[in-house]
Amino acid sequence: DPTNSTFSSTVNTQITFTQVKIDPVIAFENVTKVYDENDFNLSATSSSTGVFSYTISNTSIAQVNGSTVTIGSVGATTVTVNQAADSKNNAGLASMTLTVIKANPIIIFNDITKNYEDPDFNLSATSSSTGAFTFIVSNTEIGTLSVTSVSINGVGASIVTVNQAADSNYNSGIATMTLTVNKSNQAISFL
Repeated sequence: DPTNSTFSSTVNTQITFTQVKIDPVIAFENVTKVYDENDFNLSATSSSTGVFSYTISNTSIAQVNGSTVTIGSVGATTVTVNQAADSKNNAGLASMTLTVIKANPIIIFNDITKNYEDPDFNLSATSSSTGAFTFIVSNTEIGTLSVTSVSINGVGASIVTVNQAADSNYNSGIATMTLTVNKSNQAISFL
């Protein structure tokens, strides 16, 4: 009856929700290292929990094993981090620049002590660099230099400087040592 104010109806409605994955926000900052630094670990942060994997475009500059980087030479290269998808995020990708700069060489140039009548001798130094050495004897009254060979001229002390040229991985360097020339013992003979 249309005048009856009671009305009853049953309606079934089905709603389907689909979870949409989003792209992760990955932070991966540029890094600058010095050639002779120890291995280091790459570090990226993300809004996702997916696993990171790293690749380096120029493996002569650096190599990566897991997240550990070993420096190979001076230069710049692109480092890429790939992040796997997780339950809420798509897979992601980010890159940064790894720059490796020249190191200062470690030069070992030890003091030398000689006697006045000692023969000529050669100067030598060792270094972490392969750059060429040049030497300077500051007091030529003590000794004179011909390339690397020193001739003793007198008794006393002189600063000796070694300059090392730069190479592909090291800056130029300088070191000093002291050359000390003592009096010779007199040889006295009785006849």
